[in-house]
Amino acid sequence: MKRFDAVLFDLDGTLIHSSPGIFEGLRYTAARLGVSVEGQDLTPYLGPPLRVIFERLLPDPAMVPHAVEIYREHYARVGSRMCRPYPFVPELLAALHRQGVLLGVATCKLQPLAAEILGRQALAGQFACIGGTSPDGRIESKAQVIRSVLAEPAFGRAAGAGRLLMVGDRKDDIEGAKACGLPSAGALYGYGGMAELKKAGADYLAQDGRELLELICPPQGQAAPSSPSL
Repeated sequence: MKRFDAVLFDLDGTLIHSSPGIFEGLRYTAARLGVSVEGQDLTPYLGPPLRVIFERLLPDPAMVPHAVEIYREHYARVGSRMCRPYPFVPELLAALHRQGVLLGVATCKLQPLAAEILGRQALAGQFACIGGTSPDGRIESKAQVIRSVLAEPAFGRAAGAGRLLMVGDRKDDIEGAKACGLPSAGALYGYGGMAELKKAGADYLAQDGRELLELICPPQGQAAPSSPSL
């Protein structure tokens, strides 16, 4: 029996391993602006909106708008092609479909780019809605992206019934879910790690696709976990 009727997945670090292309794009952008980030751990910059990333990464706030433009243009051409789905993702999505679970994406990537990446990986057709940020900045934070998906009636109904789960690997995913009143599952295989996800208040934790599937659709006779102890 399903515990959740609908699931929203983050993209980077949850559905796809994308850090090589993101890191390459951040280094390229910083170099174009005369800033060196060589030797710097860029992992903390995986997840937040671009504006937030560059506000943290660059020494001058005035650089941020140009940095966003440089990064987006370069990443669309180069970095977006340096990613791949986690090996278990196609099987997990297919299994959830067989159980009748409604699937969506909520990412801080630009919505058209997210759809393009998922299409290139032959995954776009699995999702009833692919939510992302907007070029005009109107939809930027993870909470705003989630709310845009919840405007779709089927996802809104599942959320209203307490049967929509947000799955992500960073604190932004967990905090975004909380801001929208949704339970969340932390993907431990991604870029955030257990300490970050627990501190952010993830309701559940999952090591891999099998644990996610068992959380969303518990095997018959098995109760789903009630705390982040997977």
